[in-house]
This record gives sequence, structure tokens and C-alpha cells, in this order.
Amino acid sequence: MRRWLALIAVLLFTFPAAAEEPKLSQAELDKLLAATDEIAKTVSELRKLPIKRPIARGVMSKPEILKRLVQRIDEDYAPAEIAAEELALKRLGLLPRDADYRQMVLDLLTDQVVGFYDPQTRELYIADWADPGMQRMVMAHEIGHALQDQSFDLKRFTKPNRENADEQLAHQALVEGDGVALMIEFMFREMGQKADPWADDTIVNAMGATAGLAGGAVFDKAPLALRDTLLFPYTGGLRLIAATRRTRPWSAIDAMFARPPASTEQILHPAKYEAGEKPVALKTPPPPSVKRWKKLYSNVVGELLFSVFLREHGARKEDADRAAAGWGGDRLHLFAPGDGPGLDDVLLVDFSVWDTETDATEATEALEAALAGTFDDVEGKTSTVERRGKKVLLVIGQPADLPRLRDEIWKTWR
Repeated sequence: MRRWLALIAVLLFTFPAAAEEPKLSQAELDKLLAATDEIAKTVSELRKLPIKRPIARGVMSKPEILKRLVQRIDEDYAPAEIAAEELALKRLGLLPRDADYRQMVLDLLTDQVVGFYDPQTRELYIADWADPGMQRMVMAHEIGHALQDQSFDLKRFTKPNRENADEQLAHQALVEGDGVALMIEFMFREMGQKADPWADDTIVNAMGATAGLAGGAVFDKAPLALRDTLLFPYTGGLRLIAATRRTRPWSAIDAMFARPPASTEQILHPAKYEAGEKPVALKTPPPPSVKRWKKLYSNVVGELLFSVFLREHGARKEDADRAAAGWGGDRLHLFAPGDGPGLDDVLLVDFSVWDTETDATEATEALEAALAGTFDDVEGKTSTVERRGKKVLLVIGQPADLPRLRDEIWKTWR
């Protein structure tokens, strides 16, 4: 899930919502673009990354940014891929049944974006409607991405990962967390502040507390899964970077690009990244019961979306986060009995492994509570969760004529 949202959102600066009309005159925009080299010099000094080549820059209107976003989507993803992801999100109850996923994401991004760097063209752009007081800060953030690209090749981090959206989101969190941390140090420099922003968690907590409050009308109405996916790289990524910057120089962040985080678990728990605790690999061949069915979609849910799923279906955030925290790895599949399936026809299966049996028990109980009264509204279909040791099997929409499905999965999935 979140796969193409993560890719399209990457390198956008998306905190405060934007007004419809430009706030800067052409003369002011020209002055800002002329200051790019001066800002880049400061950014290079702060971030300890060289300026290896001139940075192309420009200004875009909202229609122009929307056109660029649509172009990225059409280049990277076939309509069938987006439709399958939409179906998976809806089967999990994370999108409304009548939602247009593609349009919802486009509306959300164009509502939020105030600047972006495109590693495909190696150009950075500022939105012509962004708040004047934010322009230098946004420019510093995007220049930071340009310098990341010159040193680490950001196309490696934005290349579609069609089988593991959780890892893709973790990579995005590294890129954006770096950008936000750099922006904060730039702001401190601009204000003449001598204090260390990473001496404690004050700045990190403040950013986390205010990020979700800065959204516009579209953001406020968006489903929880999309809002959390959009914010996580900035807030979660910042926490990871800040944990390192507290005791180590920027060169330690450089090393992360050679060994990027492998999961949202490693972002949420920086100690697990430091310890090299990677997700458990799973083998999940198609069960014999569905050998004539079509596999529409396969991906990794990950710790972040497990928590979002539980919150969407009634859990308090602290309870959902605690239940998801023992995640060790998972694989989700979406099967359909034929082409053009309706939402109630598809079968969703997720097989997960947890760090301990206690973690698996807690996750199972939380999933049972999420399923209760939510997924059993279609006659002849059942939704269940079952635990065996540290492994948990979640099935949504199992038809009555596939009675051996769960036994087949337990026998063959490892």
C-alpha cells in the first residue's frame, strides 16, 4: 500500500497548506530565484555536502504542478496497478468504498505542496502561492534534496518498489527526514540561534505536533491512511535523523544512504535501525484453493500501516502503536475470482510474523477487535484472524466454498 503515493510525494515539501492565488509578485519571485546560489552555499556548508554542479530552479503555478504530478504517475504506473492498490486499501477499510484513489491523492498533494525537487530532471521548483515568509526555508529544503541527489543519486530511492511499499516509505523517510533536519538547522542559522536543535526532543516533538495541524481543507478530509502516509516521511524521518545528529556529525547521515532503512519499523524505532534488525523474509506461494483465481496485488503492510489499520477500526493511537510495535515482517495478497471483480468479491490475505509470541498475541487481539462487526457484512464471506506461535494469519472475505484455504496457507507459507 501507499506505493505510488510514496513515490509521487517524495521530495515534495508539504507542510502548510497553500492559498489559491500567488502571494509573491514576479519581481519577488525573481529575487528569490536569484538568491538560490547564496542559499545553496549556506546549505552546502551546513549539510557538509558539496555543490557539484549548478542547480536548475524555477517557479510553478498550481496547474503546472498538477500537470507534473500527473505526468509522473502516468510514467511510473499503469492504471491497473493503481486500481489494484485502491481495491486493497478499500478491502482493508482504509478508503471509502466510493473513493477515487488517484484523484484523491492528486487533490491532496496539490493542496499541500509548496516546493519540490525532481531527481528525474534535476530541477527544483517553488510554488508561486507559497507564503512569502516560508520561501527561503522551502528553498533550503529543496536545495538540500538537490545536494543529496548530487552525492547519493536520489533516483535509487524513488525507483518504484512494486513488492514492498513499506521499504519504499522508509527510504522516503530517510530522504525527507534529512531535508527537514537540514531546514531546521538553516532556520536556526537565519535567526542567529546558537542553540543545538538536537540537544533534546523539543524541536522534534514540536514538528510532530504541528505537522498535522497545518493541513488545508483537502488534507483534513482525507482518509487517515493517506494523511499518515504523507506526513510520516517528514515527522518519522526527522525523528530518525535527529536521533543520529544528537551525537554524531552529518557524515553519519551520509552513511545511511549507503545502508538505507528497510522498513517503517526502523524509522519508528531508530535503535532497531542501528542494530540492523531487518524484516523477516516470507515465502507465500498461491494456495491451491485459489489456483484459478487472479492475484491482483502483493505488498508489505509494515508496522506503520498496521497501526493505521487498527486506528481506523476503533483503536486508540497509543493502543494501536503498542500492538503494531512487535511487527517482524508480513506479506499481503489480494486475489479475485475473475477480471473486473467487485469489492466484495476479492479475497485479502495477510501473513505476518512477530518478534515474540507475546507480540503476536497482542496483535491478534487487536486485529480481532478491528474485525468485529466491520468485515462480516457480506453473506457467505467470513473474515478471521488466527495465531500460531509468532505467526498471525489475517483473512478478509473468505468465501464459504474455500474451506481449506487457511489450512493450505499454514502448511505452505513460511
